[in-house]
Amino acid sequence: MYVLHQTLLISHIIMGIIAMVAFWIPLIAAKGGLVHRQSGTIYAISMYIVSSFGIVMSIMSYADPIGTHIQYATLTTEQQTQAIQQTQALSMLLVTLSLLVFCNLHHGLQVLKAKDSRSKLKTPLHIGALLGLACFGANLFYQGLSREIVIYWVFGALSMYSAYGMLHYIFKSQLKTREWMIEHLAYICGSGIGLYTAFAAVGGRHWLAEFFPGQSQLVFWIGPGVFGGIAITIASYRFTKRFRVCATGNQPENTGKVTCD
Repeated sequence: MYVLHQTLLISHIIMGIIAMVAFWIPLIAAKGGLVHRQSGTIYAISMYIVSSFGIVMSIMSYADPIGTHIQYATLTTEQQTQAIQQTQALSMLLVTLSLLVFCNLHHGLQVLKAKDSRSKLKTPLHIGALLGLACFGANLFYQGLSREIVIYWVFGALSMYSAYGMLHYIFKSQLKTREWMIEHLAYICGSGIGLYTAFAAVGGRHWLAEFFPGQSQLVFWIGPGVFGGIAITIASYRFTKRFRVCATGNQPENTGKVTCD
């Protein structure tokens, strides 16, 4: 169990570094161009691995804390009990965050493939993953309130809100003209925010712990989401204006432009 967990962890870290670099290239490159598509594919593959391995590792750590952390075997009974509780608590948070990243990534990619044909989004995998995200988010939110753990209810609420947003897009009666472009942008960027949040929270807070004591370490968990959310809002507004996303409109073939009614 320990060897498997460590193998997944190393792969998770390596692919995470690749994804962190690849994330920026499609944002800078010409949209729809060769560089955009190739770098986007690299990002997508690496992020599928990162999020999937994150889910598996979190479940393993929750189910068998000692098997996945053999150093716990040398602790006293009291220390071991405390370590197991901390590991399971962190695993509960990380599995929800990993599922949130997976759903954001998968939704953003499937929206790009489906465009205005939303029937392609109504697959058992996609809908099941979103419902699972809502359930994990609700559990984390409840645990956060009952245990008075701020980071739990923050990410629990975010997970439920994200699941609702994706399901609403899939099932609402009508889309705006080229709304899928904004949806794709928002949720692909959302997956990147999750990636950088994990990096900042797991790595950054340990390296800079002496400068951020106690509750101030929440900045590593919440900071990337706040700045990323602002960036997505600004980018979505700019792309909405650029591509004239509107309630109704006409899109002449091969022009790439939309005329709103």
